[in-house]
Amino acid sequence: MKPSPLQLKWVTYPSASFESDDAFDGEPSEPIAATVEASVEYDLDGAHVAYVTIANDPEKKSPYKFSIFAMAQFSFDLERARENYKPKHVGVLPPIIAVNVCRILYAGARDLLATFTARAPYQSAILDSILLEPTDVKIKSDASPAEIIRQLFGATEEELSVLSASVGAKKKQKQAAADKPQAGR
Repeated sequence: MKPSPLQLKWVTYPSASFESDDAFDGEPSEPIAATVEASVEYDLDGAHVAYVTIANDPEKKSPYKFSIFAMAQFSFDLERARENYKPKHVGVLPPIIAVNVCRILYAGARDLLATFTARAPYQSAILDSILLEPTDVKIKSDASPAEIIRQLFGATEEELSVLSASVGAKKKQKQAAADKPQAGR
């Protein structure tokens, strides 16, 4: 076992609620579907914050209506992150770190809901297991992406040029696909 490149400074649940649904007629022991919103805000001073909100999926039957908002401040050790995550290039580190912190928060919020509902009418609520992926997490910052990647993730000017060219090529591909006439139209 080795130390994680991620270190949580604090975790809090500013908002958490649940309510039994008296009209529920399904099997209470089935895992419950939830909606998940996740984001990370990188800050040049190192005070990064992750946010995760889980709520019952209104499209699915559920014994409970619930909503939990979790947030955490975290830091990371860049050297350990590069060593453990082995990124192909520095540009993939921000989303990898972001998704891993959000996975920790999701697990905590999931456990909090199970604890909340342990003595509720439909027994402990167990959420579906999910796999948060890097594309599921919104990344925000007051600084530009290039500044974040340069200052926090140690990107060189050469790496930034390669990333910029890659992003430009992807934008052109998306635009070309959007401009291409679709069959049958």
